[in-house]
Amino acid sequence: MTDEALLSWIDRGQLIAALFVAVGVAGEFLLQFAARPINKRIEFARSIEVSKQQEKTANAERELLILKEKIAPRHISDEQRKALIASLKESQDKGLVRVFAQAGDSESFQYAVQIEEILKAAGWLVAPPSLAGIFPSPGDSHVGLLLGVRDPSKPPPHGLALKKAFAGVGIEMLVEHNRRADDTGVELLVNNKPM
Repeated sequence: MTDEALLSWIDRGQLIAALFVAVGVAGEFLLQFAARPINKRIEFARSIEVSKQQEKTANAERELLILKEKIAPRHISDEQRKALIASLKESQDKGLVRVFAQAGDSESFQYAVQIEEILKAAGWLVAPPSLAGIFPSPGDSHVGLLLGVRDPSKPPPHGLALKKAFAGVGIEMLVEHNRRADDTGVELLVNNKPM
């Protein structure tokens, strides 16, 4: 084989190689073009899944905050304390308040102590918190704050002033018949925290 023939074969080989390169580049371009919508669908599906997971995370965080609030001990804020003391000091109707906390419930007792301190700071007569043996069942109305009076239809004026002052800071108090209360006395029962 002559050099010219050999060069001719080499030129043909280069041409064929260039053709393969061109076919390969064209094939790569066509395959990338064909893969583009598939990749977009996959990315879209992933973004939807990420959004769903972010939403689930946000919901779980909200539920955790709600749960933490439910199980956190009751606390009278400084703002509520100041407003309660001011309102209770202004009241012309001040009388003896006996404070009771739910037996076996340290959270109720601590809340009762806060209330006792507020009543004392407002100049009210208040007996130190004692333990009451009321054991409410779930769903029982004996949760939260109960104002025990002899006759709920005619509570003593200082009982109404107490209820009004607490309602003014967003702390609700039920008024109930309490056979231990005399006509002029009130008992503030600090029961289990409402859930």
